[in-house]
Amino acid sequence: MKKKSLQYLTLCPSIEWLQDVSFDKDLSLKTIVVMSRSDIEKIPCDVLKEKFGAVRAVKNYTDDHEVKNMIKQCHQDFAFQKIIAPDEEDILRAAFLRQELNVDGQSCESALAFRDKVKMKEILSQANVLVPPFRKIEKLTDLSDFAETHGYPLILKPCRATGCRGIYVLDHEKDVRAAVQVVQNAPRSFYQVEAFIQGEMYHVDGLMIQGKLACSWPSLYFHPPLNMIQGKCASSYMLAADNPLTFTLNHYAEKILGIMPTPQNTAFHLEFFISPTDREPVFCEIASRVGGKGVNQAWKSSFGLDLKQSFVRMNYGVDLPPFRMPTTPFHLSGEIWFPYLRGKVESIPDHCPFPWVKQWEISVEIGEILAPGEDIDRILGGSSLMTASSEQEMQERMTLFSQWFYAALRISAPEKHFSDEISPLRSAPYSR
Repeated sequence: MKKKSLQYLTLCPSIEWLQDVSFDKDLSLKTIVVMSRSDIEKIPCDVLKEKFGAVRAVKNYTDDHEVKNMIKQCHQDFAFQKIIAPDEEDILRAAFLRQELNVDGQSCESALAFRDKVKMKEILSQANVLVPPFRKIEKLTDLSDFAETHGYPLILKPCRATGCRGIYVLDHEKDVRAAVQVVQNAPRSFYQVEAFIQGEMYHVDGLMIQGKLACSWPSLYFHPPLNMIQGKCASSYMLAADNPLTFTLNHYAEKILGIMPTPQNTAFHLEFFISPTDREPVFCEIASRVGGKGVNQAWKSSFGLDLKQSFVRMNYGVDLPPFRMPTTPFHLSGEIWFPYLRGKVESIPDHCPFPWVKQWEISVEIGEILAPGEDIDRILGGSSLMTASSEQEMQERMTLFSQWFYAALRISAPEKHFSDEISPLRSAPYSR
């Protein structure tokens, strides 16, 4: 029997991702989609069969071994020529499989540089880019030695984890002693430690096409991500075109991408701090994919450009229409999210009264018992898209929205539902 030939394999991390991307029909019919069985069961079978050339299920999408074996089997069955990996978790395993199967796409060297937080800082520091003092934890004494040299606070985080998982703020010597236990229970070289950087945090998002920066735009974390460990909201919004930092930060992103082993065609999400003393950017981390949460909605609203769609199409090898670097957004777009709080949800807003909140969601139900979240996906709710005509107006609207949300939220006292035991470390949602 002749082998059926399908040209592309797409790794699908979630139903939401699949629903958020509009595939070109002629391409989707040449595509194998690999996704979790639980997600497949939520979609009518006829819909998937009509949309894609083939669909393959894995029991556990986070099981690297199972997913890799499925991809290898698909290559035997369909001889695909490209692997599309839109999610952070898929970038490294897709790169290693491309190398093994001789398939085009992002190389192992590039994927590792964009996934490993130590590797990326090593590359950039060697090129004289400002980075926080950092060290990979190879032995237990590395942590205390680093603290003795650099003082507090410190940030302990996994070298390759995603979704803000496993990140801790170390404020005192007792935190370091507790962190030693965390490090001891993890695989060797799993963690790195870095100095805490004072200053405002920013992100720049955009696309590289044929090796050149096609588009980029900076945003400010108005409520920084570290707020989440204190039970407060996190938010960001796009800078205005007339903000002097807009040009500077776009140029900074271009510099970073030029130093990194950046794929010829990719989306990117770059995070960094601005030092309050010398106003110089200090690198935090970078990813070779579209930014999470509301980044894509912001771009669609402010520039009419779908980063996810563009990322997928150029990884399929489709020639995109000519891009002009954005100069002025239609309006400013932002997002705001509220973390889990400890206790039972007694009341939570079920509608939003503000017309400038364009997308709004609630992620918990009345009666649900919550523990504080340790990653940015564990949220009460929020808005992936709100708009404003200026940065001042955006800040006022985010403040008003936050006040309204917390005034309508009621969560019962935590002692009724949880023990008094408190973790010696604060697990910190630190990046997106």
